[in-house]
Amino acid sequence: MSTLDILQKSAFITSQLDKDFFRVLDFYREFRYPYDARAAAEKDYLEALDIIIKRSTAKTAKKAKNLRARAKYDVTQFWYTSFWEGLEMEYQRTQINLSKEKLDTVRPHTTEEHLSVNDKNTFLQISESSAENQVTKLDKIGNNGCREKGKEPEITEPARSNLSIPTVLLPSGDEEFGLEDKILFRQKFEDLENSKKWMLQSGRFVEDVLFELGMICQYHNLVHSFILDIEDSFVEKAFSKAEILEITEKENTTDPDIEEELLEYINTFDKGSTTEIRAALNKPHPRLENGYDPQEDFAYDHVRTTVADWLRLLEMKSNPLTLQLPEAWYRVNVWRTIDIAFSNIPNTLFIGGEVIGLASSERKNRYRTSGNVGPMQRKLIGKKGDGYLRTIGSISTDWAASEAGPKWEGEHGTKFIKECGISLPRTLKDILVKLARNVDFSEQKLRKFNVVGFIHAGAVMVLTNLDCPAGYICRYRRGKALEVQADVKNFSKSLDVLVEIIYAKLRILQTMEVMNDDVDSGSKHSRNINKWKLQKELKRSHNNNLPECHPTPKKKK
Repeated sequence: MSTLDILQKSAFITSQLDKDFFRVLDFYREFRYPYDARAAAEKDYLEALDIIIKRSTAKTAKKAKNLRARAKYDVTQFWYTSFWEGLEMEYQRTQINLSKEKLDTVRPHTTEEHLSVNDKNTFLQISESSAENQVTKLDKIGNNGCREKGKEPEITEPARSNLSIPTVLLPSGDEEFGLEDKILFRQKFEDLENSKKWMLQSGRFVEDVLFELGMICQYHNLVHSFILDIEDSFVEKAFSKAEILEITEKENTTDPDIEEELLEYINTFDKGSTTEIRAALNKPHPRLENGYDPQEDFAYDHVRTTVADWLRLLEMKSNPLTLQLPEAWYRVNVWRTIDIAFSNIPNTLFIGGEVIGLASSERKNRYRTSGNVGPMQRKLIGKKGDGYLRTIGSISTDWAASEAGPKWEGEHGTKFIKECGISLPRTLKDILVKLARNVDFSEQKLRKFNVVGFIHAGAVMVLTNLDCPAGYICRYRRGKALEVQADVKNFSKSLDVLVEIIYAKLRILQTMEVMNDDVDSGSKHSRNINKWKLQKELKRSHNNNLPECHPTPKKKK
């Protein structure tokens, strides 16, 4: 290597030393070392550090010495060796694509934009011999998951033949699912035990199907966090109709019911004019008179307050529900009903306005430690959501989350797709994992947890729910888009929104009850005695039967 080259590389390292965390991989990426230049790259790195140590100030030289001392430790780490293996894998993929382009000139019928799983396997078999020799190092896609060491994967017939694999090269951008992401995703998948996976009646594991989908994704997707959104057409195509029905109908809890008397009271406001609704509001009700109980009768007060709020908007001369107004206006005037809904739960508030999620913050900082071979990493903030239902205390707990926007652009609007399809379900899973951790991942409790999410866009609301019905899978479901109507003649549809909010509250209360319940109250006394005896050992549980969300993609500055 020339003197100019070594000076250029040492200058780059010097410019990075003030960062909180600089890894040798940043050096390799900057100078684009090929997969077969590992020895040269390691030599260049050490020589560049030696230059810095000899020619820099004492402070900079000290940092360079620390990096040099850590170099022997780095080369033994999983992430280090995986980096070079990944570079080779990408090189092999490129060669396969080049071989395909040559093959397409002979076989025009294979020049479609996407190839099916079977087509890809056939293509790999008939490609040029050099490409065939490289296939063994690639991730073969099959419905039984990834290859075990020393064994070839079993390739089976996919549930649907239209599951396709993009053949274009990896894109660039903030949301690209890159090489490091794939390595981490594979590592998480290999940690899953087959005996604990969700096996469908067809014999397939849901986790294996999501892994296959995740490995062909070029951008971050819910499947990388083992979240199953069956309404995503990309995911739906990987399952048969019978499997989708089985996944949808899997239930571990009974949905709570709204008492008949409360539904009857809500129905009294199904009127066609503001005058009639006002008259129904002013009519006395036995649950809201002198014998009012703040706990037993709260739901009736919540209904009356919500109807009064929405009626006030309809009575205004310039109906604000017909106007384009800021997000904050809708939160205060339309969605105040959600704040009120939970106000009878002790120490629990619905906190709105770009709030940091407790569970997301915990996930991002779970492996943060004091300084060792490198400095202590800066604490990361959690996902900022538009609202969280939070029990306040010395150790606070989130139970639900919301995302909001000022305008409804339909279910295919960009904001809705990003927040309802990516952002919110990841937040809900963070909450679910934190709740599961609080009960030591007790399966009996975990299967009964429901984490509710609210999507608000103007006067439109979509209710979502995330649970863990079986295996390691979190199932994400969403309801219909419901609207607080601007036309009083459609006020019954506004009441649909109110009923949806009440059902959401009941599910949250059910989860709170499961969380605080004793699994076996009959042995509570002996269980407490045994638990207290073990406290002297200062041992912490390391059970973790649920993979966490894949790391959030970093935005380019």
